[in-house]
Amino acid sequence: MNEADLVPVGYTDKASLYEALREAAGALMMPRGDVVANAANLAALLYHGLPDLNWLGFYFYKHGELVVGPFQGKPACVRIPMGKGVCGTAAERRETIVVADVHNFPAHIACDSASRSEIVVPLVRGAELLGVLDADSPVVGRFDEEDRRGLEGLAEIWINSLCNQHVSGSYGRWGVSTAIGFVLLWASFILLANAEADVGAGGRLEDEAASSGPAGACRKHARGGQPAVWFACAGDVFGGADLMGQG
Repeated sequence: MNEADLVPVGYTDKASLYEALREAAGALMMPRGDVVANAANLAALLYHGLPDLNWLGFYFYKHGELVVGPFQGKPACVRIPMGKGVCGTAAERRETIVVADVHNFPAHIACDSASRSEIVVPLVRGAELLGVLDADSPVVGRFDEEDRRGLEGLAEIWINSLCNQHVSGSYGRWGVSTAIGFVLLWASFILLANAEADVGAGGRLEDEAASSGPAGACRKHARGGQPAVWFACAGDVFGGADLMGQG
C-alpha cells in the first residue's frame, strides 16, 4: 500500500470527501498502533485532503494543560492552558467549537496571524480527556456543521485505534515496568533482611573489614532491620555491588 495515494482528490462536495477521508483514515490507523505515529498520519491526511487549511494538528492533554503533538503547518504554540483560546475552551468544555472569525473569539491565541477561522474537536475516551484536534483556515467562515460531524467522526477513528494505550505519558508502559521493578526490588530486600535476621540474630558481622563500602553498609542496615534505607542501596546493587558483599 502506498500511503500517499490514500489522500482523496477531486471531490466537490463535503459529504463525499469526508466519507473518502474516513475510509483512508481507517486504512492508515493500525489497531494498537503507535499513538504519535497514528496522530501524525491522520494530521497529514486531513491537512492535504481538506481544502483551505493553513494548520491542522493535535494537542495532547498532559499534566493539566495542552501540549502540541503531530501537526501540519507553520510552527505552533507549544503549550495552551485549559480554558484559554479555542483549543483550551473546547478541551475544558469537552465539546466541539466552530469559530467563523477568530478575531471575534474572546482571548483567541494567535499562533499564526494568517488564521481567520478555526474548529477544535475534543478527544475524549470515556471520561478521559486525551487532547484536541485543531484545524485553522485563512478563510473566514471556512468550517460549518458538516465539518464538525466529519472531523468528529475522524477523531473517533483515531481514538479507537489507541485501544487502552495512554497518551499523557505519565504512566505509560515504561512507567508501569519501572514501578513493577521497584516493587520486586523492595520485596527482595525484605526477604533478604528476614533471612539475615534469622541467621545472625543477636550476632555481629564476622568480618568488620568486609563491612566497609556501600554494599557493606547495605548489609549492616539489612541486619539491623532498617528498610527505609534499602532504596538508597539500589544504585549500588545495580552498579555491581552485592548486598552479601560478593559483588
